[in-house]
Amino acid sequence: MITPPGHDSPSRIHLKKILVVEDSVLLQMLYKLVLGRYRDAGTEILVVGDGRQGLDTLFANPDTELIILDIKMPVIGGLEFLRLVKREPRFSHIPVIIASSEGKEHDTRAGLDAGAAGYVIKPFNPDDLHGMIERVVEGKGHGIASRVVDAVTSKPASGAAAKRPKPDWWSKR
Repeated sequence: MITPPGHDSPSRIHLKKILVVEDSVLLQMLYKLVLGRYRDAGTEILVVGDGRQGLDTLFANPDTELIILDIKMPVIGGLEFLRLVKREPRFSHIPVIIASSEGKEHDTRAGLDAGAAGYVIKPFNPDDLHGMIERVVEGKGHGIASRVVDAVTSKPASGAAAKRPKPDWWSKR
């Protein structure tokens, strides 16, 4: 029998609710599938399509214990959503994992600077997402995420990527 990704091992983490803020319908379905081990353990998975819906859902579900956040979205983008969440005393303690597309290291750095506890690069491996969730929930996320960002951005570029100008923070590593 083939086990769907995300259901292969039970979760060590027990959360009441995980909020996923992602505008891609395909990725919304993927998150629901990949987060199945948490749902199987009793976690409610809330999935919305933009930052405005994310804020509305968060206010309606203040017992949310983790947010997985896309960066590029309509209405209210991921970084603005993150800043608003971190300014709101009722929600500032909720860890946020940002999901950034490969090659968007500047988005990842901006998210970490705005208060994200960790990040994954899309497309992601389900095991990488589960590992990041466990590290973030156990309070070990931000330092790990910062080191990973540094490792990702220090890879030598080739082709068109080598010709693109580097973000300001690139030289400050």
